[in-house]
Amino acid sequence: MPPKGKKRQVEKYKSDDGFVEDAASSTKRSKVEIGKKGVDDGGNPYWEIGGRLRRVGVSKFKGRDLINIREYFEKDGELLPGKKGISLTVEQFNAFLSALPQIEQHLTDAGVVIERPNFGGSAAIEQEDEAAAKEEEKQEEEQEQEQEQEEEVGEEEEEEAPKPKANYKRGRK
Repeated sequence: MPPKGKKRQVEKYKSDDGFVEDAASSTKRSKVEIGKKGVDDGGNPYWEIGGRLRRVGVSKFKGRDLINIREYFEKDGELLPGKKGISLTVEQFNAFLSALPQIEQHLTDAGVVIERPNFGGSAAIEQEDEAAAKEEEKQEEEQEQEQEQEEEVGEEEEEEAPKPKANYKRGRK
């Protein structure tokens, strides 16, 4: 004999011509705002990254700061961390950040369009300053290369030009 819940679902299935609404699917979740900052029950900050309740959060465990990228699930009206995810130490997070430019370049080379956010605050200023410094350095290198090329061309022209002959005759006075 099927459990009571199943029997009711079967009856509802028959009465709705085969269309059954699941209780879980009938309560629609509101769409999360990507990048929205929140604070969990433990007082830890997190940011929504969209999708199926995915978040990036910062927490402490055994005195160590961790960056968590994790999928959450809802149980009894409470959001709990799921198995799918990773917790990075600050050192691992720094290594991840160092690898991001190479990852971005690989994706760009593969034709994937990467949307870059406009960072606010001091990090954005530092990035802009760093980008401006790199651009200035690149321009200086280009100018140096142009000057070297001009100098090489000038030296080649001197070598190719015929040397004037001396206008004196030997042995005559």
